[in-house]
Amino acid sequence: MPEQTANKKARKQQQRAVETRAALLDTAIEAFSVSGYEGISVRQLEERAGVKRGLVAYHYNDKETLWRAAVDRLFAALAEDLLPRVESLADIAPLEAARGFVRAFVRYSAAHPELNRLMMQESVSASWRVNYIVDRHIAPLLEALRTMMPEAAGQLWRDGDPHRYYLLIGAGAFVFTAEQECRRLFGTSPRTEDFVDIRIVEMRDLQGRGDGPADQAQVVGALGPGAEDLLPLFLLQGGKAPAAPQQYGRIHHPAQVEEERPDPGVGGGQKLLETPDATLPGPGDTPGGRHGRLGQGQEEFPVAFI
Repeated sequence: MPEQTANKKARKQQQRAVETRAALLDTAIEAFSVSGYEGISVRQLEERAGVKRGLVAYHYNDKETLWRAAVDRLFAALAEDLLPRVESLADIAPLEAARGFVRAFVRYSAAHPELNRLMMQESVSASWRVNYIVDRHIAPLLEALRTMMPEAAGQLWRDGDPHRYYLLIGAGAFVFTAEQECRRLFGTSPRTEDFVDIRIVEMRDLQGRGDGPADQAQVVGALGPGAEDLLPLFLLQGGKAPAAPQQYGRIHHPAQVEEERPDPGVGGGQKLLETPDATLPGPGDTPGGRHGRLGQGQEEFPVAFI
């Protein structure tokens, strides 16, 4: 009987230790994603977790080790959710695989906004923490995704292209990070099922609709030399590739200057928007801008990336 009592007491202590570690880890994930590493003390973490003082040191040694454990759990959960889904997409068409990845990524981001919130906290300044996140988790995860679906990964974020990568991350995750702003500004929660479904459709549109996306070769051929730089802008939401360069007017830019002059590309005497640093291709022009504006008589589409 005394032995049974001792065993029961030991099991109870072990269970309590497991619960304490879990409470500290859950609290740390929430606190570090909202306040940042420097914004909360060990004592505050213990108070929020509802545990006795000194238990962070007992279970995790120090705040740095607890932070690493919190980050490891966040990214482990992401990998456990995404990688099996990606594996199932490996044998389908690259565009459909890319869309499947986007769908999974958006749903995960909506369910777990703390991951992107923590990333935003740590990406503001250089530190051992951002190095740890990138070197231990993000870079290996991207490499795994490239290996599992190379063509689809190329559509989502070309190797070494930070613009496409952060367009994907920003479009797919930021609105859930900014949940309270969205509630205040638009009177809706971005984490509702309907909102998430719409977000997935919008992300699909960024890659081109299945009912007639612009063809890259056709875009390049229509726009002429240098058009590859503008592909992310001219692969339009459900749009067709432009028939000829002269369909386009000038770049729409915040620092634009209106000018009255004839232009053979858009029709004589039309008022144009022009800046000295970038123009859309007219006859003989080379593309070199960010914000496109269609010429006279052309339907205007929202610009997007694939």
